[in-house]
Formats: sequence, C-alpha cells, structure tokens
Amino acid sequence: MRGIIAGEQTAHGGFDREILARGFTLIEMMVVVFIMGIVFFFAVPRLQEGPFSDPKGKTYRWLSAEIRDLRRKAEASGRPWRLNIDLDNQAFWSEPVDLQPEGISGTSGNRFKLPGGLVLSEVEIGTGKGARAGVTAIRFKSQGVSDMAVLRFRTQGMEIWSMFIEPFLSRVTLFDRPLTLAEAADQARRSGR
Repeated sequence: MRGIIAGEQTAHGGFDREILARGFTLIEMMVVVFIMGIVFFFAVPRLQEGPFSDPKGKTYRWLSAEIRDLRRKAEASGRPWRLNIDLDNQAFWSEPVDLQPEGISGTSGNRFKLPGGLVLSEVEIGTGKGARAGVTAIRFKSQGVSDMAVLRFRTQGMEIWSMFIEPFLSRVTLFDRPLTLAEAADQARRSGR
C-alpha cells in the first residue's frame, strides 16, 4: 500500500480509513491553539471597547435603571428618595431623603462615576434650581413622582447632549443637543415620548 495523504482516494475508490482515523498530531494541535491564542490576545481587548463601552450609552443605561429603581423604592417604602449628583466629582449616588447630612458623603454602594471622556456640565431641576458645581439632588416622592430635570453632558469632542427626567414616568429621554428644561419638556410632550 502506498503512503496516502488523508482525504486521498485509494486504488479501490474508498478513503484510507487508517490514515483518516489517526487524527491530528500533538504538534498540529499545539500550533492551532497557539494561533488561536494570538488571535484572542488581540481581539478580546477590542471587544471590551465595543458598543457597550460607549460612555454616553453606559451613562444613559445606568441613569434609566437607577431612576426606575428609585421610583419603585419610594413607592414601596412610602418614603422619599433622592438621586444625588456631584458635579465636582462627576458622580451619582442614591439614598433616602431622611438620611442625616453626614450621609451625603456619597459612600453608598450604589455610586456611579461618569466614564472617562464624559462631563456632566449642568443640571436644571424643575424646582427652579440650576447647578454647575457642587452637589444637587433629584427627589423621588413616595407617590412615585420625581422632580422634573434635565442633565446636560459634553464629551471631550465638545458634543453636547441632554437627558430629560420626566416627573410622572420612569423614563429618561435622550436628546442629541443641549436643551433647557422647558425645551426638553416641550420636545418630550410633542414627540409622545
């Protein structure tokens, strides 16, 4: 019998089962695993920078989830909660309103720091308060309503966009431009959001 490469036909028309059954050698397997390791070494870090690491999207998803949770907590507990916004440290955290002033330190386990490349530049709250520095808060009442607010963000590329927090809905509306509180409320009302 002559030496046959796997996959070649024998003289009688079939495949040589001995050579096909033998499989891959250890060296061949090691080469394949080595090549796959090199591919994953370069591909995995790029996947982590993919669509879910977008600072704008990450902030929007966190705020949306936190606002739904705060409304639910306020209704379930029968006591008001607040979403604290620290413009100086670019961070958010939530806590019950009746917490003593020393509790405003932001040491809550639910603290969210804005991702790099994103800056919260201004907060405008429906109570007439606007802030560009310091700590301010959006209140969530036990009836399930909150302060109406608009948060204005900017990126390093100076793109400015706004998030609108509606007082009666557990929803955050994203606008790709800077809006005042009145403009955001009007836009949300007109678009049916």
